Amino acid sequence: LNYQFNPNMLLTIEVGRSKYLYHIPGPLTDSMFAADPTMSTRSRNYFSPDIYIPSLRFDWKLSDKTKIPMCYQLKTTFGGTEAVIDDNCGINKFYAIANTLADQLQVQFMNQIDDSDTLDWDFKYKEQFLTLHYSIFNGVSIYPQHIKSISKDNKAVMEVAQFLERQAF
Repeated sequence: LNYQFNPNMLLTIEVGRSKYLYHIPGPLTDSMFAADPTMSTRSRNYFSPDIYIPSLRFDWKLSDKTKIPMCYQLKTTFGGTEAVIDDNCGINKFYAIANTLADQLQVQFMNQIDDSDTLDWDFKYKEQFLTLHYSIFNGVSIYPQHIKSISKDNKAVMEVAQFLERQAF
């Protein structure tokens, strides 16, 4: 759903839904798994989540050379906030954001997991453990590592996101 306020302002709202049924195979011994990894010894091991993921984007074009996509946030199924910094960017922007966080907010990345299509770099900000996430499909976002204190975790996520927004990321 799009709403064009004027030629320079666009609001986009989307809702994604995922529903599937998965039969969990376990418990299997090593020999049973080697024979047939899809086998199940129980008929009741089913997992059927119904997941809704909202998305909100606000694009503001100040001039022909300046466009500001505003940061938006998603609430995860566990109550945490995921702040999407840029949903359409390359890996160079991820590294620029990581460098800005390290240089200007003095964060230190404690754990860096780099896969072929995602990067997850963990850091601590104001006593909250957060993750800077990059996906070739979804861009750059920040979210809490573990939900211990939802309000503090979510506040830290949004503070970092708003800082990056002021830096024109």
